[in-house]
Amino acid sequence: MDYKNILQRMHQQFQSMPNMSFQPPAQPDAIRRFEAASHITLPTAFRQWLEISDGGELFLPGGVQLYGAAHKPLLDPSDWIDGSGIIIGRMAFGDPIIFQEGSETVAIYNQEACRIEPDEVFDDFCVFLRELKQTLGIGG
Repeated sequence: MDYKNILQRMHQQFQSMPNMSFQPPAQPDAIRRFEAASHITLPTAFRQWLEISDGGELFLPGGVQLYGAAHKPLLDPSDWIDGSGIIIGRMAFGDPIIFQEGSETVAIYNQEACRIEPDEVFDDFCVFLRELKQTLGIGG
């Protein structure tokens, strides 16, 4: 099964939950224009997610806001955590969700401690989504 099918299945499962809000998909051309204009290559799994849901909110009220390439709130190529990566979303308590350019790795940046905690680093965006409920402490 490829990433797109996995992400589509996750999107369908999340869509049935009342505490989720998804933006419409971004067209591949809009994502490519964002990447070209910002001189950033988005991670493959995150780019595939944007083609399913271009941003949104998950597990409200204590969850996550994800940014999009074509729908607000937009990814901001100037919104970097020095030495860590570009912000692709935020946890409800404000900590940014980031990826390092040239990497598939997604992490949560602990603003209070000014570091990335080892248990909040995920191999890719799909793993981040799969482990999000556990990361938020809401089970299963």
